[in-house]
Amino acid sequence: MKSSIVPLLISFFIKESFIKSIKSSKKLLSFQDELLTPNSLSMFLVIYITFPNEAAANEMADHLLEKKIIACANIFPITSAYWWQGKIEREGEFVALVKTQTKHWETLEKMVTQKHPYDTPCIMRMEVAANQKYEQWIIDETGF
Repeated sequence: MKSSIVPLLISFFIKESFIKSIKSSKKLLSFQDELLTPNSLSMFLVIYITFPNEAAANEMADHLLEKKIIACANIFPITSAYWWQGKIEREGEFVALVKTQTKHWETLEKMVTQKHPYDTPCIMRMEVAANQKYEQWIIDETGF
């Protein structure tokens, strides 16, 4: 078995064990079973986007916020190491973690791709769940 598959299998078995233990609890209300399905994560996204500098990250975040595509953006510096045109590169970049509803994914991806300064931008989506008040806030801010 390849070593890259092992963490995925471990994660799967931990998740399955956790779900079984929660479902066996007498305290669990029936509607909460639905919250534990893979679809429960599909309503919200955190999207990871890299930029060459802070100004580009802020400009994109402002654009997405003004269009009500995202509720929030966290921007911070990183050092990236990556393959580019046959060699390993390393340089400073900025990351924007943006939060939105899944229904905005296609629009967001298109807007970022069109405005992004990189030829091949990193736009990675992760399905997430959050506390109820935060999820409601995301809906309220991006709910058009």
